[in-house]
Amino acid sequence: MGVVVVELAHGGGFWSHHAIHAVMLVGPVAIMGLIALTSDVRGRMSDREQVERVASPSLPPFVLAAVLSLLAAAIHLVVCPEHFNEAFIYGAFFAVATAAQVAWSFLVVRRPSHSLLLSGIVGNSALIAIWAMSRTVGIPIGPSAGQIEPVGFLDVVATACELGVVAAVAVALLRRSVTAAAVPQVSA
Repeated sequence: MGVVVVELAHGGGFWSHHAIHAVMLVGPVAIMGLIALTSDVRGRMSDREQVERVASPSLPPFVLAAVLSLLAAAIHLVVCPEHFNEAFIYGAFFAVATAAQVAWSFLVVRRPSHSLLLSGIVGNSALIAIWAMSRTVGIPIGPSAGQIEPVGFLDVVATACELGVVAAVAVALLRRSVTAAAVPQVSA
């Protein structure tokens, strides 16, 4: 890992030329893994969650959030090399954002706990805020601090995915609270 970071910080090398290939290979595998995890989650649902699933046969919103998070992570992975070329701190930021979004995607499908869902809202909201700040008042830190970044196609798509994560997670939390209020608790 250290070699990759150093290589990226000094002119790119392998990853600057092949990051898109890695995304093209890892993306479908990640989506297949997500589908497999989703089927595993359905098998482990509690009775209350089974009632919610019957009442709402559509795709659970946290699964949509996970897919959107993976899409945003893929975009962040693709732009990592150019950001490492600008400054190590920028490349490291995108690498950490990528890792966090991928990890969150798999964790939320595996066990969509309340705290994990909230962390998805907080983390993605922070990324959206940083993006908006860097496009309106300037980059907050680093060698280009204060410089206003232009709006680009990939960053708009990534930010739209992050907005989608926030919305889908909010729907998931709302559904949980409505279902919890509607389904009577059975005492043992």
